[in-house]
Amino acid sequence: MLQRLRARWPLLVAVVFCGYSWLLVWEAFSSQDQLRTAADVRIVADSNRRAAALADFAADRLSGAAELADVPEVHNFLANRALGMSLKYGLSANLDAIEVRFRRQMEKRLRGEPIYSRVLFIDDAGEILVDVALTPGGAAISLEDAAHAAAKLFIDPDNRRIIAAAPVRYKGAVAGTVITIGDLGQLSRYLLSLSAGKEYQELLITDDAVELKFPGQHATLGRSVAWNLVQFPENQITRIPSDLVATGSAGSGADDQELLAVRTPVAGMPLSLLTIFSGENLYGHLTSRLFLYFASAFPLLVLFGAIMYDRMRQRAERLQEDVLESGLRRTALQELNASLSDEIERRELSEQQLREKSRELERMADDLRLSVARAEDANRAKSDFLASMSHEIRTPMNGVIGMTELALDTDLTDEQREYLNIVKSSAAGLLTIINDILDFSKIEAGKLSVEVISFDLTALIGELLKPISLAAEAKHLELLSDCDPDVPRHVLGDPGRLRQVLINLLNNAVKFTEKGEIVLVVEVERMEADRSWIHFSVRDSGIGIPLEKQEAIFEAFTQQDSSTTRNYGGTGLGLTISSRLVELMGGHIWVESEVGKGSTFHAVVPLAMASGHAATRVMVDAFGKRALLVDDNRVNRRILARHLRLWGMDVVEAPDGQTALSVHAASVAEGRPFDIVLLDCHMPGMDGFEVANLLSQAKTNASPLLMMLSSGGARGDASRCCQVGIGAYLTKPVGPEELKASIIALLGLSETPLVPGQLITRYSLRENPASLKILVAEDNPINQKLMVDLLGRWGHLVTLAANGREAIELWTRDRFDIVLMDMQMPEMDGFSATREIRAREQASPDRRTPVYALSAAVLPDDRERGFASGVDGYLTKPLRREELQDVLSGLRRAHNVEVTTSYAAGLAQADAEVIDIIGHPFLAQAPTEMAALRAAAMGTDWAELRRLAHSLKGLVAHFGAERLVTQLALVEEQPSRDTIDARLSGIDAELKELCRALEAYLQERPGRSKA
Repeated sequence: MLQRLRARWPLLVAVVFCGYSWLLVWEAFSSQDQLRTAADVRIVADSNRRAAALADFAADRLSGAAELADVPEVHNFLANRALGMSLKYGLSANLDAIEVRFRRQMEKRLRGEPIYSRVLFIDDAGEILVDVALTPGGAAISLEDAAHAAAKLFIDPDNRRIIAAAPVRYKGAVAGTVITIGDLGQLSRYLLSLSAGKEYQELLITDDAVELKFPGQHATLGRSVAWNLVQFPENQITRIPSDLVATGSAGSGADDQELLAVRTPVAGMPLSLLTIFSGENLYGHLTSRLFLYFASAFPLLVLFGAIMYDRMRQRAERLQEDVLESGLRRTALQELNASLSDEIERRELSEQQLREKSRELERMADDLRLSVARAEDANRAKSDFLASMSHEIRTPMNGVIGMTELALDTDLTDEQREYLNIVKSSAAGLLTIINDILDFSKIEAGKLSVEVISFDLTALIGELLKPISLAAEAKHLELLSDCDPDVPRHVLGDPGRLRQVLINLLNNAVKFTEKGEIVLVVEVERMEADRSWIHFSVRDSGIGIPLEKQEAIFEAFTQQDSSTTRNYGGTGLGLTISSRLVELMGGHIWVESEVGKGSTFHAVVPLAMASGHAATRVMVDAFGKRALLVDDNRVNRRILARHLRLWGMDVVEAPDGQTALSVHAASVAEGRPFDIVLLDCHMPGMDGFEVANLLSQAKTNASPLLMMLSSGGARGDASRCCQVGIGAYLTKPVGPEELKASIIALLGLSETPLVPGQLITRYSLRENPASLKILVAEDNPINQKLMVDLLGRWGHLVTLAANGREAIELWTRDRFDIVLMDMQMPEMDGFSATREIRAREQASPDRRTPVYALSAAVLPDDRERGFASGVDGYLTKPLRREELQDVLSGLRRAHNVEVTTSYAAGLAQADAEVIDIIGHPFLAQAPTEMAALRAAAMGTDWAELRRLAHSLKGLVAHFGAERLVTQLALVEEQPSRDTIDARLSGIDAELKELCRALEAYLQERPGRSKA
C-alpha cells in the first residue's frame, strides 16, 4: 500500500494544492461580493443625501411662502376689506405695505443670487392684488385647485421656474394665495455633475418625465427615455437597457460600458434625482470575476497535469510488460492472419445469405399487407357477428326480464320474491355487459355516431334519475339532483348518448358508495351566441380513486385495481364508452378524487339552443305562498329552496323536526301560518311521519298542507300518509316539474283537481290511462305472452300477429291506435310490413297508424333502415317499461283529443266574427302553407320549418282545431329527419279535414261577407 502511494505522490500533492487554491478563490469571490455590496450602499446613500438636500430646499420654499401668507400686513388688509373698506380709503395703503414686505423678502440672497424673482398676492377670486418682480413681465401663473387649500410646490420646466404657493387664511377660511417664484437653476447647486458624456452624471426629472435642464448641460435624454427612467424602482441600482443607452444621451461617451442608474424621489417636490454612472466607475477597483474564474481554473490544470503524468507513468509500466509479451503476440498474430482469411470467406457467405433474407423479408411484407386486409375484413365480420349475437341474446333476455317483472307483480312468498329479484338483477347485469361490449365494438369500428335533435334537458334528467334512485335506496344512499335555473331546458343534441353517459356515471357512483350521498349537479359553464357549454358533475362519498389511477380508468377494460372487479363487478368499459361519447359530442370528461373521501366525475358537453321555447320561472298561482322546508340534508334543502323561491314562494328552512315544530308554532303566533310544509321522511331523532302527526294534532285554525319526500317508498307508507294527514308523497330525487305539479295539485290550483282524499303521487299526477287498441307483431312466443300480459295489465286491448304478413291482414280488417312491430320475423319482416302499411295508407290518409319498431337490433344502420321504412319510433329489446308507457301516454292524449274534440265542434265554440273574417282567406292559403312546410322539410331547414309550424299553429287555433294544433306543436318542438315525413303526412290529412269542416261551416252562414 505504501509503495503504491509513494509511486503516486505527484497526484496527491496536486490534489492538496487544488483544494487549497479553490478555498482561496472562494474567499476572493466572497470578498468581492462584500465590496460590491458596500459600493451599492454608498452610491444609494449619496443619492439619498442629495435628495434630502433638495427636499430641505423645497421645505424652505414652502416655509417662506407660508411666512409671507401669515405676515401682519396681509391680515390687516383682509381685516379692513372684511370691514368694507375700499381701495381708496385704506386698502391701497395695506397693499403698499404688503408690497414693501415682499420687496424686502426678495432682497434676500443665497450664495450671491436672489432667492425669489417674483412674489404675488392673489385673492380668493383669482385677482392679482400684489405683484413684485425683479424684472417686469413674466409668464402667467396657473395653479391647481389644490394650491388654494394647502401649501404646495410646483415645477415649471418650460419657464424654468420654481413656484411655491401658500393659502392665506382669515377666520378659518381661505381668503387668498401667496405665490413665490424662483429660478429653476437654483436646484443645480445640489448636483455634483451636470455635464453629459462623462462616466458620472446627475439628472432631475419630473414625475411627468420632463428633464430639468441647467447651464453646462448640453445633451438631453428625450421624453421617451426619461419616461422609462422615471419608472425605475426607488433607491435601487438598476441597469439601463441597451436600447435606452443607444437612444439617450445617458450613453454618450460610454457606448461600450455598462450603465447603471439610481432613482431617488425628492420629498415635497414632484422630482426624482437620477444618478447615472458606469459599472466600471463603480466597480473598477474590484478584481475582475473573469480573472477569478481563470484563477480557479489554474489548480484544475495542475491537477489535470498530475493525472496525465500518473497515467503516463502507468502506461510506461504497461509498455514494459508489453515488450516482454511482444514475442508471444507476434506468434499469435501469425495464427490470427491465417484465421482472418477463413473469416473473410465466411463473411462473404454471410452477405450472400443476407441478400437472400432481404428478398424473403420483402415477400413477408407482401404477405403482411394481405394479412392486414384480411384482418379488416375479420373486423367487419366481428362487428356483424356482434350485431347478430346482440339480437339473438336480447330477444330471450326480453322474455326473461319481462316475465320476471310480471311474476314479481303476483302474490309470492318471500323466498320466491328473493329468488326472482336475483334473477332480475342478474339479467340486468348481463344486459349491461352486452350493451357495453356492443357499444365498445361500435366505437372501435368507427360506427358510433351522434345525432342532433331537440329535447327537454330537464325532463331527461328527471327520467334517468328514477331508476337510479331505486338502486340508491337499496343501499340507503341519498340521491340528489341540483339543476341550475340558468340551464336551458330545450336544447339540441343527442339525448340518448347523453343519457347513457349520465346513467353510467351515476351507476358507478352508486356501485362504489356504501354510505353518504350522491349529487348530480347541472350548471352552465359558459354561454355562447348559439350554444351553451353544460357542466355535469356526479359527486359521491365512495371509496375514491388513487391519483395514479385516475387517467387509466378511462381506458378499456380498466378499473382502479383488480379487487374492484371482484368486489363490484363490471367489464371496465363503462367509463371508456362515456369518454368516447363525450368526445363525439364535442366535450371533455375528467375526474377529481381522493382515496377514502369520494370522487367527482365531470363532463362538459356543448348543446345548441333550441328556438321557440320560453321558460317561465315564477309559478303565478303559488306566488306569495309560505312554505316550510324540513330536511336534515343541507344540500337537499338548498336545492329545493331555490326552486320554491324561483316560483315566487316564501321559504323557511328547518334542519330537523323539533326546529320545524318551533318555527311552525311561531308562525301561527305571528298570524302568518305556512300554507304548505315539505317533510323529509328519514331524519335522525324525529322522522317525517312523527313531525306530520304533531302538526296535524296542533289545534290551529289554518293547518298547513303536508307533502312527504322520501328517498324510497316502503310498504305501508301510503296508509301512514292518510292517517297523519299528508296530502302528497313523492320519492327522491324530485324533479322541478314534478314538484311544481304536486304543489299546484296540493294547493288545489290545478285545472283538473284530483279526487278528494286521494294521495298525490307521481303516478296520480298523470292522467288515468285510456284503453288503446294495440296490434303487436311478434314471432317469439315468450315475448308474445309478455306483451299480452303487460299491456293487458295497463288496460289496453292487444291483438297478436305472428309475422308481418299476418300483421298487414289484421291492420286492413280493423283500426288500431298503434302497431308494435318486431323487425325480424319469418315470411315477412317488420321493414317490409311497415312499408306495405304506409303504401296502403296513401289511399286512405285518414287511416294513418303510428308504427313503433320493437327490435333487439340496435346498430345505427338498423335504426336508419327502420325509419326509412316509415316507423314513427324505435323501442329496443329488452323492453323498458317506462319508455313504452311514455309512448302509449302520448298516444292516449292524442286519442282523447281526437275523440272528444271534432273540428265541427271546435268551430262551433270559436269566435264566429273571427271565422267570418279569416275563413275564406285561410281556405285559399292552406295548400300554400302545406307546400312551404314540405319544402322546408326537404331542404332540412329546421329553423324555417319551426317558424312555419308556429305561424300555422297560431292561425288554426282561431278555429278550435286542437288535433292540428297538437301535431304542429310536435313539429315545432322536435323536428327530426327520421319522423318529419310521417308527421307532415298526418298534418296534411288533418289540415284537409279542417278545411272540409270550415267549408261546411261557412256554407251554413251565407249571409256573412267573405273577407
